[in-house]
Amino acid sequence: MGILQLLFGQSDTPSVKQIQRATKAIMQPLGDPIGRYNAASRLIQWGTEESLYAALQRFTIQLPSLTIDQQEKEELCQRLIHCGDRIIHPIRRYIRQQTEIRWPCEILQCLLPEEEYAQEILEVLKELRGRHIRDEEQKARLIQHLPGNPSPASREVVLSFLDEENDDVVLTAVEYLASAESEELKARLIQVLLHSDDRPRVKAWVAKLFAEKNWTVRPHTSELESKMPEGFYLTSKGFVRRQEGPA
Repeated sequence: MGILQLLFGQSDTPSVKQIQRATKAIMQPLGDPIGRYNAASRLIQWGTEESLYAALQRFTIQLPSLTIDQQEKEELCQRLIHCGDRIIHPIRRYIRQQTEIRWPCEILQCLLPEEEYAQEILEVLKELRGRHIRDEEQKARLIQHLPGNPSPASREVVLSFLDEENDDVVLTAVEYLASAESEELKARLIQVLLHSDDRPRVKAWVAKLFAEKNWTVRPHTSELESKMPEGFYLTSKGFVRRQEGPA
C-alpha cells in the first residue's frame, strides 16, 4: 500500500468505517445529490460484498422529490446491473431483510433466467412463511414480485400463505393464485371462507373472486350459506353472487 493510500484510506479493500461513511452519505434524503452519487460510486467501485450490499441501502429511503428519487434509483439500478454476478449475493441478503425490494428484484430479473429468479424469491418465502417478522408487508411484496404466470412450484409455496395471520399477506396470495384456476385452490379458498369469520376483508375478497370466476362452493353450500360476507349470497346451486343494491 502506498503513502497516499495510507493517508487517505484509499485501497482496493475498503475498511468498515469507509463503507459506513459512504452508506451514511447515500442515506441522506436531504443531502447533496452529488454526494449521494459519489458515495454510491465508491461503494460500487470497491465491489466487495459488503460495499455492494451497502449500495443497495439507497433503495430503502425516499427523497422529498419523487422525480429525483426515481431518477437516482433508476440510475443506481443500471449501475448495479453492470456489476453482474457480484451483486447477486448482496441482493439475496437484502431481500431477506428489507421491504423495499422493487429495484433489487428488477436487478435480479435482468441477471437471471426467469426460472432461477423465481426460485430465488421462493426460497426467501419458504424461510419466512409461518414466521412472525418485524414487517409482514415483506411477505406480500415478495409474492407480488414473483413472475406473473404461477408455476407449480410457485403455486405450492404461495398456497401455504393462505394460512398467514396477516390479512394483507393472505389477500396478496389470493390475488396471485387467482389466475391459476385449480380444484386445489378452490378447495383451499372454501376453507378460508369457512374459517375466517373474524376476518371480514379476507372473506369479502374471496367471495368476490368466487363471484367473478363463477365458481361453486359445493359441496359446502349449506355450511356457507350463513357465512357469506355482507353484500354476497349463495344460490341454491352453490354459486356466489353479489346482492343488488336498491334501485
